[in-house]
Amino acid sequence: MEIRVHGIGGPAAESTLGCDRTTFDSRRSQPSARSSFRRCPGNFGSHAYHWAPLTSGSRTFAVWPLLLPFTLANIAGWMAPPYRSGRRIAVYRAAAVAFGLTMTAAVVVWADIAGWAIWQRVGKLPGWVPGDSGEQHFWLGVATAALVLLLFVLAATYTAAGYERFRPESWGPANGFRWRPAQPWGAGVSKRLDDPRFFDNGGEHRFRWRVHVVVAALTWSAVVTWALTAKGGARDPSRAFGDATVAVGALQALTVGVMAIACLFPNRLDHRPLDWRLLGPATATIASMLLGGLAISTIAAVASFEALPRGRVIMLYDAYGWSIYAAVLMAVGCACYCLASPSEPERSGTRSRLLPTLAARLRARLARFLAYVASIVCAVGLTFAALASVFTVARWSAAGDAHGGWRLSATPPVELARWSFAVVLAVLFLNVAKSRGNPRVLRRIGNIWDIITFWPRTYHPLAVRPYAERAVPELQDAVGGAFGDGPVVLAAHSQGAVLAYAVARSLPRTAGTARARIGLVTFGAPLQSLYAQAFPHYVDLNEVRETRAALGGRWTNLFRFTDHVGRAVFTSDEQAAESAPAAAGDVPLPDPDQTGDGVNGHNDYWPHPAIRAAVAGYEASAAGAPAGARP
Repeated sequence: MEIRVHGIGGPAAESTLGCDRTTFDSRRSQPSARSSFRRCPGNFGSHAYHWAPLTSGSRTFAVWPLLLPFTLANIAGWMAPPYRSGRRIAVYRAAAVAFGLTMTAAVVVWADIAGWAIWQRVGKLPGWVPGDSGEQHFWLGVATAALVLLLFVLAATYTAAGYERFRPESWGPANGFRWRPAQPWGAGVSKRLDDPRFFDNGGEHRFRWRVHVVVAALTWSAVVTWALTAKGGARDPSRAFGDATVAVGALQALTVGVMAIACLFPNRLDHRPLDWRLLGPATATIASMLLGGLAISTIAAVASFEALPRGRVIMLYDAYGWSIYAAVLMAVGCACYCLASPSEPERSGTRSRLLPTLAARLRARLARFLAYVASIVCAVGLTFAALASVFTVARWSAAGDAHGGWRLSATPPVELARWSFAVVLAVLFLNVAKSRGNPRVLRRIGNIWDIITFWPRTYHPLAVRPYAERAVPELQDAVGGAFGDGPVVLAAHSQGAVLAYAVARSLPRTAGTARARIGLVTFGAPLQSLYAQAFPHYVDLNEVRETRAALGGRWTNLFRFTDHVGRAVFTSDEQAAESAPAAAGDVPLPDPDQTGDGVNGHNDYWPHPAIRAAVAGYEASAAGAPAGARP
């Protein structure tokens, strides 16, 4: 997780890329900041930006899977359709904000249910506790729920480590916090990736926090009042709890439906297939599934499956299992289709140069699997939405009786759901036990969070902290003059390419001399293969090409057809396979290369001779460029 920042005038790129990574520069955004710029020994002109601690440096990192439902709800909001303005984009954003609020209401309901069920499992309490056993369990349960919610808030707040409050000194003082931000839900909702600060504003984040806290308090009060006034009262609140889950679920279904309608029909700006257009609503659906499934599975693991409240609380549990079946079938089908169809170099007749071995050709075919991730996600979301509708209608009356009628049995979908959610819980606790704060283990797991924690917590404040709000400003300050006003070459791999692009997007606004300072070399970049498909409002390929043009064409992207993440950026994979190397900025690399070390895929780009040559070429071409003003 590094970006190499090369100041012109240092040693050649070949020695720079092989520098000793154990030497750290003292340059940090704050004395306590974990991210840093590394410096090669004796070379003050070359640095490597190290942001891995932002995603894996926290000691609470291992419990982040508990925040995964809220993180998915947050990125679903950032999956807005590519419309620049208008009613549909406003409707999508409003629905995403509303869905985030329903997720807060849902976690309150599930916490109440879990607390009550676990105290029921405890059984008889000491005689000095007032009330009968049923009332005792109810009040202790809802009090435990309030405590659990407080722990959630502390977990999300503590792991933020001041991210939303981070401001580089070059920005000047922040505006005072206002109860009413300039925009209804904060500027972060409408800011694009080319915002030079890519900042969600700490004041706006606190405003959203307070709104969600108010929603949580109102939901908790409503559920308690509902249980006390419903049939059974505090002695048996299972029916009230079931109705509460259905009510919140109906609100979630409504908001997801509005999101789907807003992005269902394409226009001239959106040429994506149907599965990619529906990725946002499907991701929101999976967030809701994860929250309910993890809650029920946690109760079953801590108390027992029999301790679950009967009736409507678990009316849709087997729908989780059927949705997982759909995901597995779709994934297997997509993988088989990828293996059976030739890759781009095979169709263009360049396979002997780019894919010289059978293993490489098979790897290249399977590497296209990322293009079908949206199909798998949509299969889960659509299956759950359809079955939830059918099961709710078919089981409503029978499931309304918490003591008789419909019961959940141990069918294969139920067992699959139980084991799947149990695996998530097991991974959670194994991370806590095995990592023991080991930074190397934490970094390895942290690669998973790179994409979903890139985005600011605009749509749900309980999402995992966003590292880009610190990383992008730090890089902008460094490129803008913290390392001097001379020319700079950015070499970035994988997610680093996204960070580098976020930095480079601010350059077209500056003077021409400042544009002449920057050269950009990316490799394994997911800008077109993932970000332009999943987040088209914020990563527009036309703007990517405009950025390259603003840099005077000094942006080269290198990739391998065996890479499952990074592909062509400026052209299609087919055009990159057919055209001459670097014709439009995309350079496909053979894999295996001349070293014959086997298929590398997404790994081991840094020492590749072509990467070093591209960096050295931009260093040489920019060495005589005039020093420009800071961007």
